[in-house]
Amino acid sequence: MDDNTFVNPIAQCEISGPAFTEDNVFSAKRCYWGSSNLNNITERMCAFEKDMRLARVEYFPYRLSDTSKDLLSPSTAQFDTDGAYGGKIDGVVAVSQSVVIRRSIYIEEGGSLTIQPGVTLQFPLNTGIYAKGILSVGSLDGEKARLVPESTTWRGVYIKRCKYGNLILWM
Repeated sequence: MDDNTFVNPIAQCEISGPAFTEDNVFSAKRCYWGSSNLNNITERMCAFEKDMRLARVEYFPYRLSDTSKDLLSPSTAQFDTDGAYGGKIDGVVAVSQSVVIRRSIYIEEGGSLTIQPGVTLQFPLNTGIYAKGILSVGSLDGEKARLVPESTTWRGVYIKRCKYGNLILWM
């Protein structure tokens, strides 16, 4: 699906993924999604970042307009793009302030997410964290961090592999 234009304003979703499995990942890179704003793009994508039960879509880098070849290609850690917190983490990310997560978080093997003490991450309906890499939350000696739902339910934290040192929780 790479190198396409998706502009279907009457459709509920520009793309809709099947059920999540770790290997079920669709490539839709260098596409234009009807907007250059990541919040708008992920809202129109019925996939993992909006609902953890659905397949992942790799869409970075993406085109900024239908007529241009200009791409938005953030750094390897795409956690905070346009204030749309979340997404794939394959580098090192530390969160030091409370934020509302807008995209489910997927920590790749080799990636690391540290949520500092005192920080609250608020998760919308059907979002959460899927960790294959390192997830560190809070501190043994300090203030705890909090992961809370924005509404009544969220998908929580899934740990793919729990080797020593991959998961540190002080909540």
